[in-house]
Amino acid sequence: MNVTLARDLSGYAHTVQGSTTTSLTNPSSEIDKRHDDETYPDGGLRAWLVVLGSFFLLFATFGFQASVGLFQLHWSLNQLSDSSSSKIAWIPSVFIFLSLALSIQTGAIFDRYGARYILLFGSIGYLMTFFLLAQCTNYLGFMLCLGVLGGLSSAALITVSQGVISHWFKKRRGQASGLAMLGSALGGITFPLILKPLLEKSSWTMAMRTLGLIVLLCLVAGNLFCRSRLLATSTSAVVNVRCYLDSTFNWLTISAFGFELLLIIGLGLIPTYAADAGYGQRAGFYLIMTMNIGSTFGRVIPSWFSDKVGRFNMLLLMAVFTLASMLFIWLPFGLNSLVALYIFVFLYGFGTGSFVSLSMGCVGQLCRGNDFARWIGAMDSVVSIAYGLFHPLNWTYFMEFEFANTSLAGRLFQFQ
Repeated sequence: MNVTLARDLSGYAHTVQGSTTTSLTNPSSEIDKRHDDETYPDGGLRAWLVVLGSFFLLFATFGFQASVGLFQLHWSLNQLSDSSSSKIAWIPSVFIFLSLALSIQTGAIFDRYGARYILLFGSIGYLMTFFLLAQCTNYLGFMLCLGVLGGLSSAALITVSQGVISHWFKKRRGQASGLAMLGSALGGITFPLILKPLLEKSSWTMAMRTLGLIVLLCLVAGNLFCRSRLLATSTSAVVNVRCYLDSTFNWLTISAFGFELLLIIGLGLIPTYAADAGYGQRAGFYLIMTMNIGSTFGRVIPSWFSDKVGRFNMLLLMAVFTLASMLFIWLPFGLNSLVALYIFVFLYGFGTGSFVSLSMGCVGQLCRGNDFARWIGAMDSVVSIAYGLFHPLNWTYFMEFEFANTSLAGRLFQFQ
């Protein structure tokens, strides 16, 4: 008995010493990994229904955000024809900026109170956005409805769609995140295909009401299937910035900012690049579609393998992959071969799209599941700066001025 007691005390002392040492070097090491593993279903009907609900929420939010450029084009030719392109660009920029920047607060609310109420209020606000947009005719109305109301409500929906995955999955979180993020990629393909003929052949009011009905179906599925299950770690919903004390998280956030900025510049640059190379404006539209298709595969396949080879390892691999596609395909062949350009934008979409889902898995590796929404919200709030600032600048300077094609490619390569 004395031997057993001594052995237990020795093991306890070793555990305390190890925990103290690691917690001083990395705040995320305070996680009780044994308890974490035991409390995650990592599968089963209920867990996969949560992924399905998250899929529909991301389809309606991130997927729609990928098509707001069509709104900008329509406004510039119709309701806001007397406004400059750079001024109009601020409307979708505010929309995307608020949807990400406010995640640091909505994440804290989610971790404290769970998914139900924040999801309900976000759904009501987001649905109202489309039916109010149908009645808008001036700049202020579009800014308030889409920019402000749409941004506020989508922040709540995005937080829930990302946060609930961390409540149900740990070992298979990469797979689950990739499948959920597939919704945003498919939305990025589907919404433009629906919007383009609607805006050309029917009225603005009818187009917005049609979008509202599509979004309604997605929100109903999200509210039915998305459920949180972990207990709150705090009695307060106040923003907590302790995650910024983790150096690994800080580097991950910086890389997320860089990848998103690269994606924004690419979306604005590729159509102009194609036109200047003599491929025509129609080619620019299909190049963006090809890039979104590549992003669809990129959000699923790397995430699937990340659970086996390591999430940070896969993230680094995809960064090298994206850089290599620019260096060995775009720069030497982009000006001379449209086929090579199509191959490049597919690979480019695959690489940049992978980061969206991989970053969720990496953040989840650094924190407890019931703190995940705060951490991912903190990262998104930094990423939002890229959308809020560089999106309108991208339209202003890349779309209104002509640059030499090689100079544009070189600048983008230098940034990467």
